[in-house]
Amino acid sequence: METMKTPGVYIVEKSAFPNSVVPVATAVPAFIGHTQIAMNGTKSLLNVPFRITSMLEYNKYFGGGPQPEYLLSVENQKDIEGAIEKLEKKDNELENVDITKAINTIQNLQEEANNLISALEEKKPEGETTVIADRIIATVVILEDDVKTLEYDNIPSDVANIKTVADNVKELISQPDVAKLKANDIIITSKDIQVKINNIVPKLKNERKQLVEAVNTEIKKLYSVSESLWSISEAPTILNTLYYNIVLFFANGGGACYIVSVGDYSEAFTSEDCEAGLTPLTKEMEPTMLIIPEAVNLSFEEWKKTMEYALGHCDTMKNRVAILDIFEGYKPQNDPSGDVVKNFRENIGSISLDYAAAYYPWINASVVSESDIDTFNLTTESAKLLLTIMQYELGYKSIKKIEQTDNKENATGVEKADEVEPDYKLLNTLLQSSPFGALVRKEICKKINRLPVAAAMAGIYTKTDNTRGVWKAPANVSINKAVSPTVNLTNNAQEDLNVDIYGRSINAIRYFKGEGVKVWGARTLDGNSGDWRYINVRRTMIFLEESIKNAARAYVFEPNVASTWLNMKAMIENFLLGVWKQGGLAGASPEDAYSVHVGLGDTMTPEDILEGILRITVLVAISHPAEFIEITFQQQMQKS
Repeated sequence: METMKTPGVYIVEKSAFPNSVVPVATAVPAFIGHTQIAMNGTKSLLNVPFRITSMLEYNKYFGGGPQPEYLLSVENQKDIEGAIEKLEKKDNELENVDITKAINTIQNLQEEANNLISALEEKKPEGETTVIADRIIATVVILEDDVKTLEYDNIPSDVANIKTVADNVKELISQPDVAKLKANDIIITSKDIQVKINNIVPKLKNERKQLVEAVNTEIKKLYSVSESLWSISEAPTILNTLYYNIVLFFANGGGACYIVSVGDYSEAFTSEDCEAGLTPLTKEMEPTMLIIPEAVNLSFEEWKKTMEYALGHCDTMKNRVAILDIFEGYKPQNDPSGDVVKNFRENIGSISLDYAAAYYPWINASVVSESDIDTFNLTTESAKLLLTIMQYELGYKSIKKIEQTDNKENATGVEKADEVEPDYKLLNTLLQSSPFGALVRKEICKKINRLPVAAAMAGIYTKTDNTRGVWKAPANVSINKAVSPTVNLTNNAQEDLNVDIYGRSINAIRYFKGEGVKVWGARTLDGNSGDWRYINVRRTMIFLEESIKNAARAYVFEPNVASTWLNMKAMIENFLLGVWKQGGLAGASPEDAYSVHVGLGDTMTPEDILEGILRITVLVAISHPAEFIEITFQQQMQKS
C-alpha cells in the first residue's frame, strides 16, 4: 500500500479469487515419417515439428501421397509368353509385305505380260506363243483376284517371287533362239506361285488362329477361372505410408497435430529417422501422443528399435503416450510364419508400458479408391505383362508392340533413368474396360488400404477428448474409413489379447454385425497394473499433472509461507472441482473425488522449508471404465 500523505479517499482492490489452472490440451498427436515435401515457403521443415490442423494444411506443407509400386506375378507366365512369342512371329510373316506395294507389283506384271505377248507375237513360233501368253495372263489375273478376295489382307512375302518369275520369262524370251523356250518352264513356275497364294496364306492364318485361341485360353484362366494363378505383391522398392495414416487420423476426428518430416519419398523410413525425429520433439511440450506409422514397414529388428525409442521418449517426457502398431498385424495369430501378437509381447520390453497402448489387428480401409489406381502403381515389367494380357483379353487381332520412351517420369516426379517404360496412356485406357485390369486394380487398392490402426486411434482419442473428455475411455467407438479388420476376432480370441499373464494387454479391433468396425479395448500395455491398467486413467493423470504443473510455475520463488500454500491449495481445488463436475473424477461429492494437502507438519518439514521445498500432495479418484458388466438374474417367489 502506498503511503497516504494527502487527505482524501483511496481505493484498494483485492483479488477475491486465486490464480486459476488452465487445462492443457489433451489430444495433440505427433507423427514421424516421410513426406513428399517439407517446406514452409522457402524454409525447410525437415526434422522440424510443425503444427497443422487439417488435411489441407498437410498437403500445403508436406505434399501429397506416394505412388507405391507392386509386382504382377502370373503362375504360367512363361507359357503365355512363349505362345505370344510364336504368335508375334506368325504376325510378322503375315505383315511383312506392304499391301499397296504388292498390288502395284501385280499391276506392273500385267503390263509386262502384255509386253511379253507382243514380243512373242513378233517371233511367233507356231503353236507355242499363245500357250505361253495365256499362262502368264492367267497367272496375273488369278493373283489380282486373290488379293481382292482377301480384301487386301496381309499376304506373305513370297508374292515377291512373281517379279522373279516375270524376269525369268523376260530373259528367256529375249534369247536369240526362241525355240529353246519351253512352255512348261513358265507353267510350272506360275503354278507354284498360285499354290503359295491359295495354300500357304490360309495355312499361316489358320496357324495364327490356333495360337490366338491357345493364348486366349490361358488368359481366361487368369481373370475368370482362378485368381490363384496370379498375384499382386509389394515391389522391392521404397514404401512410404505416412500420408495414408494422416488421412485416417483426420477422418476419425483428428484436429491439431505435429508432423515431423524426416525425409522424402526417395528414401525409406529407418530407425535412425525415428531417433532423429524424436530429438526435436523433446523441446515441444504440447504433443500428448506419439505415433510412428511407418515403423511397421521396417524389418522386425528395426521396428523393435523404433518401439524402444518411442517408449523411452514417452517415459522421459512424462506428458505423452505412444500408440503402437503390431508388426505384421494384418496376419492372424495362427499364421504359419508365427504368432504376431506373441512376437510383439516378447520383444516390446517391460519399461514404460503404462505410457503406451497397442491395437490388433490392422484394418482394411477405404483411404484410396479403385479409381485412384492406375498402371503407374505397377513396376515396368509388370505393366508390360498387364498390357499383353489386356490386349488378348479384349480381343485384339494381334499383339501390339509397346511404345517405349526413355526416361519417362512417373507420377511422383522421380525419374527412372535406367528403365524404358511402356505406353502408360494406352495402358490406362485399356484398364478402364478390362475385366482382368479391374481385378488387378482392386487387388492393388486392397494392398494400399491395408493399414495399421494407430493413426486412426489418435483421431478417435482426439474426438473422444473433445466430446466427452480425456477421462472417457476411447473404446466402443466405430472407426471411420474402416471396411473390415484384417482378422476377425471372436470373444475367445480376445481373451488372450485383453488379459495376459505378463500384463501386456492388446486392445482389439472387432467387427460387429450392424455396428461396423469398433475399438473393443482400452488398456495400456501395463495390463496387470492396478493404477495404470487403462489408457484413459493414464491420460487423465497426465492431463491433471500437466495442467497443475503449468499453473504452479507462477508460484516459483514466491514466499514459502502459509498464504502461498493456501492460494495454491485453493487454485488446485477449484480446478479439480471443475473436473469433477464434468465427470472426470469419481465420487458422490468433491470430498470423495479429490483432496489437496499442503502445509508444515502435513506435507513439509522445517528442513524442507529451509531447503526451499514446497510440497503439495494431490489425491484424485480417477474414474475407471466399466470393462465388464455383469447382470444377475434370479427368480423370486410369486407375490400375488
